[in-house]
Amino acid sequence: MTFPHTAVLYLRSYQKTPDRMKYVIITPGGTVQYDVPVMKVQAYSLNDIFEKDLLLLIPFYIFHMRKVFPSIIVMGKNWHN
Repeated sequence: MTFPHTAVLYLRSYQKTPDRMKYVIITPGGTVQYDVPVMKVQAYSLNDIFEKDLLLLIPFYIFHMRKVFPSIIVMGKNWHN
């Protein structure tokens, strides 16, 4: 059986968030473990998302940008005046 490439997606990451994690498969014949990369949404810019065709990350990118929403709203109100 061929397994697809595996990764772990963190919507929020911190300094302690690892870059790799161990994936463990336990079968009756034994245990298999291997490292999988950790993807951190915060590490990708909007350009990165489009350049690397990671369009699935767009909704999560919007959540990541919610910190700047208040300033965007204020800028929009000032622009219309």
